[in-house]
Amino acid sequence: MADRVGATITLVGWAASDGRNPAYDKDGSKGVKEVSIPLREGYTKDGEFVETGTSWYTVSAAGEYADQIAAIRKGDKIKVEDGKLEVREYQDREGNTQLGLIVRYGKITVRESKDAPADNRTATAKAADSDDGW
Repeated sequence: MADRVGATITLVGWAASDGRNPAYDKDGSKGVKEVSIPLREGYTKDGEFVETGTSWYTVSAAGEYADQIAAIRKGDKIKVEDGKLEVREYQDREGNTQLGLIVRYGKITVRESKDAPADNRTATAKAADSDDGW
């Protein structure tokens, strides 16, 4: 992967869904796939974890790397390294404006899977073209 200037993010978590087409591309014509990862947030007090909330991240890839995300199944433990974090506004089902955390680019590794061994399930994700509907 070529060096990029800027901050990157690494996430490790359990896939909350199978890899899927994004809401803006229900028919899959743009070649983009995504998967959501919830991460518990909190701190340790007196040796106990105190949960303060959950942040949801959407990992997105396009082109040949979309197949990598499409192969992810709910419950797979995945690691995303060197991802680019983007914040996107969207309307929820009730019409309220929300902020979504999107991770694009990056190396995606399935660390544990119910369906297949994790050995050869690694790819470097490419961002979708700028006209991908975001």
